[in-house]
Amino acid sequence: MAHQPEGTIVTACGEKVGTWAGYQRHWRRGEQACPDCLEAHRIKNLEVSRSADPQTRERNLRMKAAYGRALRRLAAEYPERFSELYALERRAAL
Repeated sequence: MAHQPEGTIVTACGEKVGTWAGYQRHWRRGEQACPDCLEAHRIKNLEVSRSADPQTRERNLRMKAAYGRALRRLAAEYPERFSELYALERRAAL
């Protein structure tokens, strides 16, 4: 690994910073992606959704709806923990 200048924050994306691969590295480690990798993820999602055939778009919408339902069920089952996590994420987003 190359020497990093002092004060540099090294994240999972490493040399893949600002790419889809970099975003995937963050995701696999369970960490918040850096801004450059988040932008790469956003762009990739736009490309996929625009180029997908109608059947794939419909499937993606169903999967997104299933994710939302699962999240709501978890929030209902563990309301206190969900509220704690949501508050932490909101503060982190400011």
